[in-house]
Amino acid sequence: MAKVTVDGEDLFYVFRPAQGSEDSLVFVHGAGGTHRHWGAQLQGLREANRYALDLPGHGRSRGSGRTSIRGYAGVILRFMDSLELSRATMVGHSMGGAIALYLALE
Repeated sequence: MAKVTVDGEDLFYVFRPAQGSEDSLVFVHGAGGTHRHWGAQLQGLREANRYALDLPGHGRSRGSGRTSIRGYAGVILRFMDSLELSRATMVGHSMGGAIALYLALE
């Protein structure tokens, strides 16, 4: 696993590169979940670069869980900024789906 610091908190994530592709997928787990919910997708969707993170306060990422979808969406945007990802397709499960929808609407 790799890590990046966002808002003073270390966020751990898994990165699976795709050969010759600039497309990226960011997988966002639900409340109480971790990057481990995305094992099959990380292995199977090889046409794009794949990122699956542990949100703050989840899995190996320390810090405080956020109290709103908007708060988590901000973390995702700053995560992408720190990795210099200007675009990505969001893939979410449960609360992660709400975060992905919020990002799409904003």
